[in-house]
Amino acid sequence: MSQKIQGREDGCGFGFDACRHEEDFHGPPPGDRSGWAALPRSAPGSKARSVTRRITTVDLGKPVLLLTEDQLHLFGSWWSAASAGDSSTLIVFVPGFTGHARVAAVRRLVVRLRRRADILVVELRGHGRSEGRSTMGTSEVLDVAAAVEWGRQRGYRRVVTVGFSFGAAVALCHAALRRSPDERVDAVAAVSTPSRSFVRDTPSMRAVHVLVESVPGRIVARTIFKVRLGPVTSDVPPQPLELMPLIAPTPVLLVHGLADHYFPIEHPLALAAAAGDNATVWLEPGFAHAENRLPVALADRLGWWLSEAGVPTAR
Repeated sequence: MSQKIQGREDGCGFGFDACRHEEDFHGPPPGDRSGWAALPRSAPGSKARSVTRRITTVDLGKPVLLLTEDQLHLFGSWWSAASAGDSSTLIVFVPGFTGHARVAAVRRLVVRLRRRADILVVELRGHGRSEGRSTMGTSEVLDVAAAVEWGRQRGYRRVVTVGFSFGAAVALCHAALRRSPDERVDAVAAVSTPSRSFVRDTPSMRAVHVLVESVPGRIVARTIFKVRLGPVTSDVPPQPLELMPLIAPTPVLLVHGLADHYFPIEHPLALAAAAGDNATVWLEPGFAHAENRLPVALADRLGWWLSEAGVPTAR
């Protein structure tokens, strides 16, 4: 079996930038509503631009209230597509750990993706304004299911998901476990995703485990990152690596930075091997991790894939 693995040569040398919570943005959506053909592109060898630095932050979006199967109320933020976008497609955006709709990097990425379709950013349980406590993957599939159901009930022709880091693992597990016509997604993209839980093989991930498992770390998570964590348990969350074969025939995109200091390249390659021909892999030189400092050109390619994946081509 062969996976479609693509490496980029127009690298972008940005490292990780900690999430910044910006509560008081009032700027309007950007005036540039041009279509795909007019989007900026990086010349080979040039220093690519970062979404976090360059883009004026989008407005707060329209609030959405979601109800999960286990009766938790979650908050979401919805944006309509820009004038050149497709209002019949909904992109469900699943942020990474500590991410939510009020994180600057998330909202600035929305600016790029809404050029292609409507956007719903879901705040996972225990994050931001949503109820509950984070279970670190055990129950978060229910959160994505509530967002997808919201889109189906509103008549979207296509509903696709894109997740980042922890959110990417949740999105992949949702795509594998929810297969009925009313629950399934039309495509799923996973950016900087781990292949399994409880990874401690990098200094960055060991630091995350201190944040999640220690009392001082949990205080920091709640006060600084606005994340409320559930009790530490022996429950094993759904594992993306084990579930990848179940996603087919839904198209899967795996995007991974070669400079990722949380999860090395073995993670996307293992996921691609498990998915077989159903997965496309983009390996990005210079790109580090998840939403933060995601290059503009990569964000635009991601939006293009989400809007086109699984759409029958005209003959």
